[in-house]
Amino acid sequence: MGWVVHRFDSLCIGKFGAGIVEDIIKPGVLNNRQVVVCSAMQMGGGADRNMTRQLKSAVEASLTHQSEEYLALFETIEEDHIRMASELINSAERLEHLKEEIIDECNLVTRLIGASQILGQMNPRAKDIILGVRDRLSCILMTSILQDRGIYCEYINPEGIVNSSYPGKNVLDQKLCDFVSEELTKQVQECERKTIVVTGYFGNMQGVTAGRDYGDLTAATLAVGLGANELKIWKEVDGIFTADPKICSTAQLIPVVTSDEAAEMLQYGIQMIHPFAMELVAKANIPINFRNIHNPKGNGTVVSDDVAASFGNKLQKILPKAPTAITIKTGIAVLSINSKKRHISCGFFATVFSTLNKHGLMVDLISTSETHVSVALGSKFTEERLREAIKELKQHGNVELTRHLAIVSLIGRQMKRLVGVASCMFSTLAKEGVNVEMISQGASEINISCVIKLEDAVRAMSVLHTKLFLHKMDFGPSASQKCAINYDS
Repeated sequence: MGWVVHRFDSLCIGKFGAGIVEDIIKPGVLNNRQVVVCSAMQMGGGADRNMTRQLKSAVEASLTHQSEEYLALFETIEEDHIRMASELINSAERLEHLKEEIIDECNLVTRLIGASQILGQMNPRAKDIILGVRDRLSCILMTSILQDRGIYCEYINPEGIVNSSYPGKNVLDQKLCDFVSEELTKQVQECERKTIVVTGYFGNMQGVTAGRDYGDLTAATLAVGLGANELKIWKEVDGIFTADPKICSTAQLIPVVTSDEAAEMLQYGIQMIHPFAMELVAKANIPINFRNIHNPKGNGTVVSDDVAASFGNKLQKILPKAPTAITIKTGIAVLSINSKKRHISCGFFATVFSTLNKHGLMVDLISTSETHVSVALGSKFTEERLREAIKELKQHGNVELTRHLAIVSLIGRQMKRLVGVASCMFSTLAKEGVNVEMISQGASEINISCVIKLEDAVRAMSVLHTKLFLHKMDFGPSASQKCAINYDS
């Protein structure tokens, strides 16, 4: 009997806990052993109700002697989970037991924060327990819902395996993920039950955001370690679309994409899973299925090179050759450096990129000429680092920074074999008066990107989607001519 790993979004447990059990887990019990990975519930009511933010505030409060503030936070957390338990659990006896577990968890964390306040410091294990409570409460609740509906399951809490057992640095890399995968897999395989509930949090790591990131990585490392048949990611959308459905009402669900396409989509605006988590699963050749919690019987979108090859061969003869999706990435700034020298060597480029790397500035796109380099930077940088980098770069040339930009990308595995895509993309944008600040195409040739003003991003996606998808253009040998002929249509 094979394994299926389910990863539920933070909004799913609180809003659809009963539906998850009845419509997703129960039907799969007969055919598979299942792992259910849960992260902190978001109770709604805005950012102030976000569990992760509350817990971080509690840690800060303990170190600044604001005892009343953190006590109030945990009273709210406790009340929210008890209220949710009362709504979802049918058995009175089980409900009372669950309430006791919730109270015990909150009391434990409150005592740890109080002790840290007295000592004036907090050790890594205490921090793991405090930050991990958000996942533990979700998993305790999910375990109780499953048991309440007659599904015998076990609950595993792997928090602390990194800080207590891992010999290396707590930095997200392949070595650490291999360790986590091995340790988590051992714990799951020792369970006798067919359904296992696992917390998403497994220990504080540098470069990993508390909350969704940990849940994605836990699900991915478990899928790899167990050799799962499938990793299912449950959201409140049907899957991956040809464009953002919030912008383009005519966006179409994509049934299958390759791992390379998915990686490009994650890089340039579609945030469906942590990029490293997807990389781990793709390397193991395990399909990832993005599904809608509202429509559990729907097909969703599958990320799999094998499925994409089979599916693509069947549809290639009946569907037009076109890109797979259009994405937008906002919060972009472009840094342009012009060398002071007329003729330069590759040393200029090496200096530019080593300076950017030194200051932790991640580059999304690059455009170069003999004496000029333009780089598109994402939003994950501090102003101080950017200022320091610009100061150094000015020693080598004139530097210009342009903000409030966005990257528009056409992505598709067939792009390298398509004729006229770039021509159609840029002529369509020109017709709409959208100025292109920068152009770049990846070495893999499955992505053509350009940088435009942020204020033009929504319009650009809309007109490109209409032109490329609704008009069903076929980028065969005469595609450039077709686009030119239809230029004024």
